[in-house]
Amino acid sequence: MMKHFRAAALLAAGVLTASAVGFAACQPQGQHGNRTSVTFYANYISSEVSALYNEMIDTYNRTQGAEDKDNVWVNKYVSTGEISTSNLISMFNQRQCNYNIVAVSNMQFKSLMVSLPNALVKLDDYLDDTAKERLDYDQIPETSVNMWRMNSTKDAEDGKYHAGIGTDLKGIPFGNNPQVLLYNEQIFSEDLGMNIISVAEEDLDAYNTANDTQLMPHGYAEYSADNTEIKAWADAAGLKTAKNRAGDTVYKVFNNRIAMNWEEIRNVARDYMALEGNAGRYGYMSSWWFSYGWSVGGDCVGWDDEEGQYVLSLGDKDPNLLALEDVTVNGRAYKQGEVLVYEDMKYVHAHESEFEGKFTELPSMFDTFVEFNRLGVPTDKVVTNEGGESGNETLKGYGVAKNTVDNHATEFTSGNSPMVVDYYSTVLLTYQNSSIRQYIDIAPTTQYREYEGGSVYEENGTEYLKVIGEDGYTGELETVKNSKGEDVPVTGMMYAAEEPNSSALCIPANSDPEKYEAAFKFISWAAGPEGQAIMMREGWRVPNQTNLGMSDGFQNTEDNPVGNVYAASLASMHTYMGDWSYFENGTWIDGWSEPLNGEVRRGEKTLDYFIDTYTNMANTALNVMTIRFRR
Repeated sequence: MMKHFRAAALLAAGVLTASAVGFAACQPQGQHGNRTSVTFYANYISSEVSALYNEMIDTYNRTQGAEDKDNVWVNKYVSTGEISTSNLISMFNQRQCNYNIVAVSNMQFKSLMVSLPNALVKLDDYLDDTAKERLDYDQIPETSVNMWRMNSTKDAEDGKYHAGIGTDLKGIPFGNNPQVLLYNEQIFSEDLGMNIISVAEEDLDAYNTANDTQLMPHGYAEYSADNTEIKAWADAAGLKTAKNRAGDTVYKVFNNRIAMNWEEIRNVARDYMALEGNAGRYGYMSSWWFSYGWSVGGDCVGWDDEEGQYVLSLGDKDPNLLALEDVTVNGRAYKQGEVLVYEDMKYVHAHESEFEGKFTELPSMFDTFVEFNRLGVPTDKVVTNEGGESGNETLKGYGVAKNTVDNHATEFTSGNSPMVVDYYSTVLLTYQNSSIRQYIDIAPTTQYREYEGGSVYEENGTEYLKVIGEDGYTGELETVKNSKGEDVPVTGMMYAAEEPNSSALCIPANSDPEKYEAAFKFISWAAGPEGQAIMMREGWRVPNQTNLGMSDGFQNTEDNPVGNVYAASLASMHTYMGDWSYFENGTWIDGWSEPLNGEVRRGEKTLDYFIDTYTNMANTALNVMTIRFRR
């Protein structure tokens, strides 16, 4: 809910067009023997990825598209940029168009569907067992598919178009481009003295057994070099020591396959800022707070069942909830350890007697946004006067992130910030030729994670991370026992926002109906493992299928511009569209996003002032939105 708000509003107004080529009329299709000939209108065909598109289509035409198989020939028409929303609407509003497959971005999808509800063919009827097998459909994360679901008629009960879970499928996702944490490996290793490892959380026990180590499930942790037991295994493992900010000699360990929690990322940022010569620099930078809000179940807006509309949820102080056992809430099934989405959290609070003992509490949406906002607010400015456990504690900023969303690429490449949130493909498309290219790697974005006894302490008003092996701190995850006596870790969900221009392959309803089936045959191949195996190369996208994304073939490709591809694959297992794509346009942010992203993020106004002043304005704007979505 940061910089992209304005872009969403401009797109809705029809003035934001990223297409580098003009809109083309429907193109005639060539004939190739007896095959059914279809045309694919692809977008964002930059020089870096054009060869992949050519190879994918050529491969299909030579193999699966052959007469004795699909009997389909694919022509392509490409745009080096995005097909503008207005051009899409024009295209789909013609009497007939011969583009049989069109790539639609998630930022355009809702606007298109409200403007022309029947513009796209419902794909559920074509998604039979054969198509699912070709797509390896069960390996495509449900959240990715749900971004492209929306009904063509309004719901009779609430008068809104329903989207997401349980609605009509209008597109098949064409790979993922999730947000990840970019970090400067040289700064982490040399300047901060970190030992960088790459061990997935589920592999940590096996790793410790195989290597005779005792590493704990942290994105970043410090281990005491004065603890003889730790020193024995750490020295044997070849870990180097360094002084931490408190002056202790420790083993600093950064695991780029486990997300840092809130405390870890702000303290790593402080460590960088405390280095000699770094006055005026910042340790972290992000335009987005999705990894914070979604980790505990919500965002800046949430559905209010009593009001029958979306409301601004930043001021909501009801605790978010983590399921201690498998449970169904408001018709939605949750597994043990999953976090409730906002509207279901509200349902539980309204019906607490039905769910006694089934949940443990997580930070509220208010507390979560306070935490995110404190990152960029200077230490001498107040974020809220209604914080803390008492609800009336004055909380000031951490001052560890630059409180602007501009030029984060420059800040990162210049060394002004060693950590920045960006999209996976930007390493290829933005940073490939930068002077620090060889030092850029990625890690998961921040996740809510609690550790036994808390992971920080204060001394003389300064916060430090607790050191594992000192004063009884073990670094073990906090757990809560459920009714069966099982220990459930207190960790939030790991969700990553999908790039606004990530696309799905769709079939225009005004194309030739006799070619719908042929078009879907190509879509199910291109979006399936064979097509994705081609498109995933060189770091442009993470493949649709989780097993393919986690495969050795993807993790170890030599032409990939990042080393720790695992972090992108992990993020892709739980991606969702950002708030720029929730509704049919961006007018719902007009009037209140500028003060939130400006005065509040700079610490010139408190969050309390903002909520008191702008909540009614935001709710009024949200009330006219015609879409209800469930991820």
